[in-house]
Amino acid sequence: MKKLEKSIELGGRKLTLSTGHVALQADGAVIATYGETVVLATVVASDIIEDKGYFPLTVEYMEKLYAGGRIKGSRWVKREGRPTDDEILTARLIDRSIRPLFPKDYKKDVQVIITVLSVDLENTPDVVASYAVSAALSISEIPWDGPVGLIKVGLIEKKLITNPIDAELKKSEMELLVASTQEAIIMIESASKEVAEKEIIKGISHAQSEAKKVNNLLSDFAKKVGVKKVKVEKPKRSLALEKKVKELTKGNISDLIKENVRKMILSGKRPDGRKHDDIRELSAEIGFLPRTHGSAIFQRGQTQALTITTLGAPSLEQSIETAVGEETKRYIHHYTMPPYSTGETGRIGYPSRREIGHGALAERALLPVIPDEGKFPYTILVVSEILSSNGSTSMASTCASSLSLMDAGVPLRAPVAGIAMGAVIESEKKFSVLTDIVGIEDNSGDMDFKIAGTKEGITALQLDVKTVNLTLSILESAFEKAAVARGKILKVMEAAIASPKPSVSKYAPKIKVINIPKDKIGELIGPGGKTIRGIIAETGAQVDVEEDGSVFISAITEGGLKSAIEKVEALVKEVMPDEIYDGVVKRIEPYGAFVEVLPGKEGLVHVSDMSLEYVEDPKRLVNLGSKVKVRVKEIDSMGRINLSMILDREKEREKRNSTRGRDFQRDTQRGFNPRGRDRNRNMHSERRSGPHFPTSRLLDKKDFS
Repeated sequence: MKKLEKSIELGGRKLTLSTGHVALQADGAVIATYGETVVLATVVASDIIEDKGYFPLTVEYMEKLYAGGRIKGSRWVKREGRPTDDEILTARLIDRSIRPLFPKDYKKDVQVIITVLSVDLENTPDVVASYAVSAALSISEIPWDGPVGLIKVGLIEKKLITNPIDAELKKSEMELLVASTQEAIIMIESASKEVAEKEIIKGISHAQSEAKKVNNLLSDFAKKVGVKKVKVEKPKRSLALEKKVKELTKGNISDLIKENVRKMILSGKRPDGRKHDDIRELSAEIGFLPRTHGSAIFQRGQTQALTITTLGAPSLEQSIETAVGEETKRYIHHYTMPPYSTGETGRIGYPSRREIGHGALAERALLPVIPDEGKFPYTILVVSEILSSNGSTSMASTCASSLSLMDAGVPLRAPVAGIAMGAVIESEKKFSVLTDIVGIEDNSGDMDFKIAGTKEGITALQLDVKTVNLTLSILESAFEKAAVARGKILKVMEAAIASPKPSVSKYAPKIKVINIPKDKIGELIGPGGKTIRGIIAETGAQVDVEEDGSVFISAITEGGLKSAIEKVEALVKEVMPDEIYDGVVKRIEPYGAFVEVLPGKEGLVHVSDMSLEYVEDPKRLVNLGSKVKVRVKEIDSMGRINLSMILDREKEREKRNSTRGRDFQRDTQRGFNPRGRDRNRNMHSERRSGPHFPTSRLLDKKDFS
């Protein structure tokens, strides 16, 4: 294959396709470069023709860590293993973009392998990969009715942006992915922050317009390579034989069933007797499980989803390692659909690609309404168990998850509901749009359009088609009908729970966020983590510290939480003059006692500040571990804390009265000043003089209050 390179400007950056350099034994191999993000796509068709009852297309997407100059973080395992969820989702995205364009009668195995070779931290590799795949298929002999252009659209301050870079995506209200040929829409994927339908439609129209630039590049690129496509011979049909088979089978053969279902729908009827806009019977229930933090069941016809919410400490968030770096997720949505949900036997174990995809769609739908960490400092894990399936389980799991989250006391900004829309399309003028499709309508129809959102707008979209006749006007009709259906579903959900519960479950951890000065972080952690581990061990709470000084404290019991909060606050608190503390004696010296007033903070109570009387030996008043009430007299220039004992006024008065006469007589006989107290003070002052203590101290009247 000859070397070829072509480029265009797209979204303000240069997109380059090249072939003939690498992977020359593949049927098609293209390197796509966008900015400094580089992706290799190869495509190969097997020589064996086998009718498996479906088109055996596989798409494998691999994002190597070396692409971002990274080494796997695991200490023990450095080899990259099974694909991550993000890699699987990107593979599904591309699969759904190209699959509808293969001839229905083509039966060879086709394998697409995508390798991300370089990432520039600006241009996301998913879009670049789609260009490489479309180009590789276009220049191969494999029959394919492409090209297809994938465009990512952002929305910032009402302005639509083509293929926004990573920094722009963080500010965007919408991340919309649209795959289209020159005429038809093939696939849509979207996550948005309650964006109105009209804005979504504008974004789709913009993406179609921009995709034409990509498709022109791909078509020109394929023409320059000059490879001829293999022709697929359609099997000859005998109309007479088909008629006879229909009479004998009475519609029990799959293709004939599909044909009859389509005719029925176009005539205004549906297999289950509903009207085109009707939703199946709905029900919603919360608090289904007694000990979980939140649970709910949502049912639509035969489709039933049970969702369980679990709340955890911030430290339990998920870390994700990719070529562009590490990131974390505090809201995690898992989806599982066991074989019994369709009355079948089958494999169980690690999640299938479909399960990962459906969980990701429900996660995107709810993410815009999840409270931020400052308002609700929890890691949130939601698991949707599909108990029964007949159409649109991902949207049922979205509804059940909203209910479960509110049951758990998660303060959602608004509940989210989802609906699956279908269509049978004969032409731009002859079509039927269906609300709430069931399995047979999905299998026989041309469109599976999942739409999720709140009362205010769209939060997530996913569109798959089996036709090249889908137009924007048909989509507009689907949007209108979906908005009506979403409103009806939200009313049923509201009847089950109108707003999030005011507090989390008694079985959920209680979490408090404390902000401490950054220079106190080391003091809280302690040498080798000793201090923070001690707090955790003593209180049973989990304590996590962030670089900005945020301290997340979580505990199952209120007592454990309160105890940990007090210890953390005490540890980082600054001792101030005139403050009173209940301290503990930690060390006793001849000149006084050292008292811990806060964790790790000690001050000296000099013997002259222990009593109104002369104190010859501090051990006669206090013992190690004694609890004493003290007042902070001062913090000296060296940061040392000087304390005085808070004395019981009545006891001291009684003591003074009972000993006053005896002390006066004794002091007179010895030739002392009758005010022996002053004499004792001078003696103490002489003892404590030196570099560590001030030369004089006077008891303050506050010490006797």
